[in-house]
Amino acid sequence: MKKNNSKWIIRACLLVGTIISLYFVPWPLVKAWIKPLPKTIQKQVNKVSEYGFDGIIVYVDKKGNSPAFYTAGYKNRDTKNPTDPNSLFKNCQCQQIIYGRCNQQVGL
Repeated sequence: MKKNNSKWIIRACLLVGTIISLYFVPWPLVKAWIKPLPKTIQKQVNKVSEYGFDGIIVYVDKKGNSPAFYTAGYKNRDTKNPTDPNSLFKNCQCQQIIYGRCNQQVGL
C-alpha cells in the first residue's frame, strides 16, 4: 500500500510539472515550425511581422549562383524606413551575430 501511494504521488507531481512547463513554451515559434514553408524565400521573409520582428535581412549564397539578399520589414519602426541589404539594426547584439554566422557555417 505504501509503495502504491508513493508511486501515485510521483505521477501526480510529474503531471503537475508537465502542465506548468507548457506555460513556458514559446507558442508563436512552435506555430511557425509547424506551418509549411512557402515556395520562395521572399514569401517567408515577408512574414517577419507575424513572428514579432521589426525587420530582417537574409543573405543566401548558393554554390554556383550569385549571392542574393532578401529583406522585409522596417529598419527603424518609428520612421518606417524599409530595410535594405546594407543596413544594420541598432539593437543587434554581438552574440546574435555570432550565432547567425555559426548557423551559416553549419548550413542551417
